[in-house]
Amino acid sequence: MRSREGLLRYCSNNLNQYAKRANETGSVYTEDIKDLQNRQNEIREITKEILSAMVVGLLYLVLVVCIVMLLFQHVWIYAALVFGFAVLVFRAVMFAEMISLGLEALTGKLLQFIFS
Repeated sequence: MRSREGLLRYCSNNLNQYAKRANETGSVYTEDIKDLQNRQNEIREITKEILSAMVVGLLYLVLVVCIVMLLFQHVWIYAALVFGFAVLVFRAVMFAEMISLGLEALTGKLLQFIFS
């Protein structure tokens, strides 16, 4: 969250500076706009990661509440089924994270190879 806040603060400060410079000189620099776009993309990616983590956490919370409710009602088979589903969800999330990290590493290696 702090990195997102820092990027937001940085972007808003730079945007104010760009606006002042545009008002003074009457022109906008392409590098400034590209830098701002890159920062906005970073903010968007960080926000996606935060939201994804929150959704997964909420899903786990709902599954745990369901399991506890079923256990209190002595419905063991349904509790076991929900627990099995929770395990599958956990494994799917871990697999997706592993694939994502692998793709990022592969992209980095390819960029190093292409631009070296």
